[in-house]
Amino acid sequence: ENKKKMPILNRQFLEKNYNRDELNKLTELCLGWRDIKSIDAAAFGVLESLSILNLCKNRLNSPLDASLFSNCPNIERINLSFNDLGRIHPSTFKGLKRLKSIELCTTKLNSLDVHTFDGLESLETIMLNNNSLASVEVKLFADLSNLTQLNLSGNKLTTINTAVFGGLKNLVKLDLNSNQINSMEVGVFRDLESLDELDLSFN
Repeated sequence: ENKKKMPILNRQFLEKNYNRDELNKLTELCLGWRDIKSIDAAAFGVLESLSILNLCKNRLNSPLDASLFSNCPNIERINLSFNDLGRIHPSTFKGLKRLKSIELCTTKLNSLDVHTFDGLESLETIMLNNNSLASVEVKLFADLSNLTQLNLSGNKLTTINTAVFGGLKNLVKLDLNSNQINSMEVGVFRDLESLDELDLSFN
């Protein structure tokens, strides 16, 4: 794998470093710290076996294409932390039935569409810390019955609606520290029957 920096990640780069058969069998791709500013929509089109993708600490400065992962049905872990995404297209993760972990720390997110995590029933970990989220859509986490860890620390949340964490019966760790929370509705943690660690410090 070539260590040089690249402003655009595309299929041509991958095909220079791997032959087609290798790309079809590739399970892990780490391209952090490469100064990548954008990713071509077809870049991952032949990565059918990809399980782990690490793109942290690049310079991605716009939302990812909605179909970027459409040919990566086996992907389990995606790390996009420390980029300047700004927002996530609601269809970016659509159909990733095996996805277990999404890391979106420090990506300048100020909102998330209610459908961002739709259908991701295998999801266990979501890291959204150190962004600018002022609120969370009531049904944002509605389908995530297997979620065990949720980090929303370091955002700008001021209140938590009772239904936000509804149905998260397997959630073990919830981090809400370093927000601006000044009120929470009664029963907001009612459904969190597996909760073992809750951090509300610095609010």
